[in-house]
Amino acid sequence: MSKKQQKLIALLVTVTFVWLLQVSVMPLNAANAPAREKVGSASTEQAPSFLEQEGDSTKATKVKSKRFPWLIVAGAVVVAAVLVLVVFKTKKTEETEYDITGEWKYSYKYNTDANWRLSAQTFVCTGDKKQGTFEYIRSDGNVFKGSYTVEKENVSFTINYSPLTTYSCVHTGTFEIKDKITGTFVRTDNSELSGTWELVRATTN
Repeated sequence: MSKKQQKLIALLVTVTFVWLLQVSVMPLNAANAPAREKVGSASTEQAPSFLEQEGDSTKATKVKSKRFPWLIVAGAVVVAAVLVLVVFKTKKTEETEYDITGEWKYSYKYNTDANWRLSAQTFVCTGDKKQGTFEYIRSDGNVFKGSYTVEKENVSFTINYSPLTTYSCVHTGTFEIKDKITGTFVRTDNSELSGTWELVRATTN
């Protein structure tokens, strides 16, 4: 769940709670209105009748008043439950650590390419979920090594193509799902030479 969705849910819960409060207060105000009118219009001769009516109105108000706190409590429980679920899920999402270790299939293409220039090349990460080293084993037999870092869903690594070439490619990307990472790369010798890449976790048969 994204932060934008969390804020939207919190806003909806708050609006709903305020609405419940307003709806709960309306019957109480309606019950008090007749009593105030009767106080203003009652004469001295109608005092007993007024007292009786006021007593009945007070009883009705008390009955409604007894219901009013329960609506507030019910609304508060609903709000608390939703907030707890949102916070719990948020914490769970934040605590989820994507695992980049293991074997992946690496593909890349320059922005001028219509298709992958190389696809499904072996890419093995060794270390932990936050940092470590990798081996990029191409189908032509060349092996390139480097290091990676992971911060939450963000991934970065640099492939140094030495001694085959003198440049490197700086990769940045994010986990789309736990078994797929996508991003962009830029060559260090020419920033205009850039492209996209992806890592898909290798399936084990």
